[in-house]
Amino acid sequence: MTHVTDNIPGHVGGIVPSLEVKLVDIPDMKYFSTDIDKNGKWMPRGEVCLRGPAVFKGYYKDLEKTAETIDNEGWLHTGDVGQILMNGALKV
Repeated sequence: MTHVTDNIPGHVGGIVPSLEVKLVDIPDMKYFSTDIDKNGKWMPRGEVCLRGPAVFKGYYKDLEKTAETIDNEGWLHTGDVGQILMNGALKV
């Protein structure tokens, strides 16, 4: 969620307290949650995954599609590539 006082463009804001967010490595694209930039700063990248009460529980009467999207630990795999910025914001 972008804070009202955050006027820096290029991200979707910080992580809301009711959600967990993690980035899953995408080896084919060379995106890793352990990435660092050319200056040696932490620059995690990967598939954005969400978990929490605000995340939908699955597709109505479609267990197969639900299993493709939500893993056994309850993480919703969005299919979006994201990066966590130094200020904690998520860039998609």
